[in-house]
Amino acid sequence: MTYGGGLWRTWFDRDLTLAGKVVLQSEDGTKLESRLWNCDHALLKVPNLAIHLDRSEEFKPNNEAHLKPLLAMTIVDQIFGDNVTKIEDDKFQLDEKHFSTLTALIANDLKVDRKRIIDFELNVCDV
Repeated sequence: MTYGGGLWRTWFDRDLTLAGKVVLQSEDGTKLESRLWNCDHALLKVPNLAIHLDRSEEFKPNNEAHLKPLLAMTIVDQIFGDNVTKIEDDKFQLDEKHFSTLTALIANDLKVDRKRIIDFELNVCDV
């Protein structure tokens, strides 16, 4: 959700990434720990409307509909399937709500097993 009078035009066609806090299950499985993560790669983009589709001088995007960034990994998940493995025996588990390619990227960057990722709170930011 967007608030205030932002300069929304500046977010179009810009390479964006994700950064934030990742909650992990500890090695022994008894407690939770959190780590900060910042992806070095461009993962998202808010595509601009083609100039021939909107020739008005003052472009006023609908903040709720036009400013949603596209995550490139969703296409990969749709092609290869979202095969997130669940942790059966422990009380913590990786939920089906997460994209497997995104959690694999986070786990690779943090050098942990993907099954240890419980949840995350990520924000969109400029690369």
